[in-house]
Amino acid sequence: MTRPYILYSIRTNIFQQVMNKKDLPALWDDTKEFLRTFTTADISNPSFLTLKIYPIFDRKKFDKNLTEIIEASEKPNLEPIWNVANENLEKVMSGLQNVQKYMPTQLNAIELRVWYNFKFVDPVSSQELPNQESKSHINFIFSKRHSCSPCLVFPFTEPTQQFWGYLDTLIPKLPFQLNEKLLRKVFVKNERPSSFKKIIRTT
Repeated sequence: MTRPYILYSIRTNIFQQVMNKKDLPALWDDTKEFLRTFTTADISNPSFLTLKIYPIFDRKKFDKNLTEIIEASEKPNLEPIWNVANENLEKVMSGLQNVQKYMPTQLNAIELRVWYNFKFVDPVSSQELPNQESKSHINFIFSKRHSCSPCLVFPFTEPTQQFWGYLDTLIPKLPFQLNEKLLRKVFVKNERPSSFKKIIRTT
């Protein structure tokens, strides 16, 4: 990493922000549309896919999809977390939707985490934006209340009109609300981030 870049990441205690829609099928469709249009992510092959089921959830309420996925998935430790095979992504998403009505509102009884690494592309040409020395990532957390942890690395050395134009094209397609107050220019020294500077839209 040698060039400055513009970073968007969440600076809160839990490093998560609420997503735009509560309806899971609609939200998943919006998420896939964003990834398809603006990123190099392979939707069918997330970097990791895990299902966490808290003791608060009555497993008698499982539908067939979730039961089959748990039986076929790897459980690497004592935590109630299963590593789901990527080919079961749509199946586990459907299973989560089928048990939404049984999940408590205040607590996430089940969490499906879907993590994507990617680079940004031009939405018209589908070509990668130049000078991307580092990948972005988003950890999506689908449950009763959906959230995500984005870390977006924009390959612009300055907040130019070109940068704001790209951002304005991207924002309506994001499945979460981007807060421009969290944008930072990152300076690089010895191939590592060295300092941060808040950027502000002036026009």
